[in-house]
Amino acid sequence: MKFPKGKPVLENVKIHFVNFDNILNQAKKAREGRLNGYIQIIYPQEVDLLFFQNGNPINAGRFNRTGYSLVPIKDVVERAKKSEVGIVNIYDVPDELLYMMVVSLKETPLFANKPIKLLDIDKLLDRLKGVNFGGFLVLTKNFEYFYVKFKDGEPVRIYIAGKGVSSINKEIFKKFLEKAGNDLYVSGYQGKTQIKQADPALVGMYVKFLNSLIEAFSEAIGPSIVRKTLMSSYEVAKNQHSLLNNFQIGDDLKVIEGTVAVTAEEVTNAFATWVDKFVDAIFVVLGRGTDEIIYKCIRDYRFALKSAGFFEKSKLSRLAI
Repeated sequence: MKFPKGKPVLENVKIHFVNFDNILNQAKKAREGRLNGYIQIIYPQEVDLLFFQNGNPINAGRFNRTGYSLVPIKDVVERAKKSEVGIVNIYDVPDELLYMMVVSLKETPLFANKPIKLLDIDKLLDRLKGVNFGGFLVLTKNFEYFYVKFKDGEPVRIYIAGKGVSSINKEIFKKFLEKAGNDLYVSGYQGKTQIKQADPALVGMYVKFLNSLIEAFSEAIGPSIVRKTLMSSYEVAKNQHSLLNNFQIGDDLKVIEGTVAVTAEEVTNAFATWVDKFVDAIFVVLGRGTDEIIYKCIRDYRFALKSAGFFEKSKLSRLAI
């Protein structure tokens, strides 16, 4: 599989020679600026991409012969650390390309995988011009990926598989399509989606905070009542936020952290709902004593929760923390 390249940072290195902890740290410390781009990990049957913005991993995708999907950052990193077979490439790319690559994995396309040979290209371009299309197209051919940026309904740049970027206009784009042949497939995207995946540390913080509440409430009213309220609140919350299906409640009443490929806002909304439903149920038993316990538990997480916008989503804002 080929993707557009930018400035090479590392190319064609066998995976067992790569220390991913060092690479993740070095991405934030590069002399010429922090990495904006992607790490490509080529396995025998598929390719993982780990995307970086300003040196921080922001999202991840997995490509194979059946398609592609977003995957949790943590899964990509852990898989790479354990693998003995694979090739690693690292490229610094323009923000525009980075955005298009991630959005194409996350956003619902306006149209998907339309064979070029069945399309009237002039009508398609006229239609895009008529709506002042400002999104982008993704072209695929034999597992090669091309990204075409539009502005005011006109194609302005194309990022070419295995190569870099070229400025284009309507006529150049049409010639490119003619030269590429009939094996191309095209998808269109508005390009209005947030691309940054929730930091695994944020997810871990929410799990630790919830577990601290569970432990404190269990000491106050006993694990039997807490188990019932925790399970019922979990069922309600996961019906509203399906990402919570990736988390489990252990026999010891500890919430077991799952891996999710969602935004920080999505995970914050989900845990705010779960905590609120849980606390509401506990309040029926403990009354105002509930808030005293919350104050103690929240002490170690207050600044992180506030920074993440948790209190803007949760009823715990009543505590004026």
